[in-house]
Amino acid sequence: LEKAYISSIDLNELDWLDIIISDFVSIYTYDIVDFEKAIFYLKEGADLFAGSEPYITAINYYTIGTIYWDEEKYIEAIKSYEKSKNIWVSYIPSYQDSLTYFYLLNVLGDMYSTVANYDSLETIQGEIIDIGTEEEVIEKSGAWYSLEGEKIGQGKANAVEFLEENSKIAEKIEKQILETLDNKE
Repeated sequence: LEKAYISSIDLNELDWLDIIISDFVSIYTYDIVDFEKAIFYLKEGADLFAGSEPYITAINYYTIGTIYWDEEKYIEAIKSYEKSKNIWVSYIPSYQDSLTYFYLLNVLGDMYSTVANYDSLETIQGEIIDIGTEEEVIEKSGAWYSLEGEKIGQGKANAVEFLEENSKIAEKIEKQILETLDNKE
């Protein structure tokens, strides 16, 4: 596998590299359990695909974040997830329609809640409101946000605050967004 990896780099065979890097990550994550090597190959893949395949790069950083989170290295996990999020927003058209991006927002929200970074959590919840509005799960009329005819806040900041205080309604909105995005894919 190592020889195939080197040959693929020399020949600039990105399709092969994607498969080989996935194999390395599987081996080092599940068989040998060497997370540092898995992260090394994911970062290699992210660098190799950065210019041509932003989706693969974003997914690689998402996977790195998951490995760090499982290893309880929360700061590194958040950095990797944020890097993935930035790639989504900057380089992937119609990213807000992606189920994977929505999962990423949920993971980031959980992380920020766990490490008590409430400013960043509020930003993530604001993005979820934006996606909910775009997907017509949340109605917006003027400055008012509503769910099924019930007002949840005047202005996004108040809607975010409402969702923070009403976790069951927030979960309901997230579930409806997931269903809507899942039906699109």
